[in-house]
Amino acid sequence: TNQFNSALLAQCLLSEIDLMENKLGDANNKLIVAARLLEENPFLEGKYAFQKVKTKYLEKTSDFEGAYKSYQKAMSFKDSISYRLNLENFSNIEFQLNFEKKQAEIEALQERRKQNELIIYILFAFIITVIVSFILVFYQYKKRKRREKEILNIEKLRIENELQNTETQMR
Repeated sequence: TNQFNSALLAQCLLSEIDLMENKLGDANNKLIVAARLLEENPFLEGKYAFQKVKTKYLEKTSDFEGAYKSYQKAMSFKDSISYRLNLENFSNIEFQLNFEKKQAEIEALQERRKQNELIIYILFAFIITVIVSFILVFYQYKKRKRREKEILNIEKLRIENELQNTETQMR
């Protein structure tokens, strides 16, 4: 099924079980199969698992120098895996920080928009108030002018009446 990674890891685990049961021949056969799978599809986790099991196998067969070299390779692969994971974590954290920064900017823009809308409403209310006040003042001014005109007309009529009365009396 072209699941080389899973097959490689399974071979390593089976080999490790054989080593626990002291079946060195079976463990060696499984390591050979794992090595072929690793050649076809190399990946860090597989290399690490293979070298880890190979180290245990070489320790069991008393090849301590080979076990040490295999252990060094395994630790090198483990460090590479850790480094890659750290890079991925760093990238994820960086993405998250950028996302949160953008969210904060969006929230700030929305807050600023709300404040601008509030200012517009206040200005609109102020303009309406000024217009209404102007209309009222204009209406009061017109009303006062009309009253003054009426008072002048009444005064004029009174003076004309007096003049007529005086004229009549003089006649």
